[in-house]
Amino acid sequence: MEIDKLIKRLKSLHNALKEEGEQKCSPEINTVAFVLMDAASALSTLQAENESLRAELAQADREGISPCTFCVF
Repeated sequence: MEIDKLIKRLKSLHNALKEEGEQKCSPEINTVAFVLMDAASALSTLQAENESLRAELAQADREGISPCTFCVF
C-alpha cells in the first residue's frame, strides 16, 4: 500500500473512531483513535526523513562522495 494512502486511511479511521468515542463516551475508543493518529504522524515524519536522506544521498553522489568513503573496515 502506498504510504500516502495509508496515512490518509489512518487519519480517516481516527476521525471516525474519535466521533464514535465521543458519542458513546468511550475512553477505549478514543484511545484507539489517538493511537491511529500517532501512527499517521509517525509515518509522515518517517516519510519526510526518508525524503531528506534520499536527497542528501543524491547530493553526495553528485559530488562524487561514496557512502563507503566514511566507512572504517
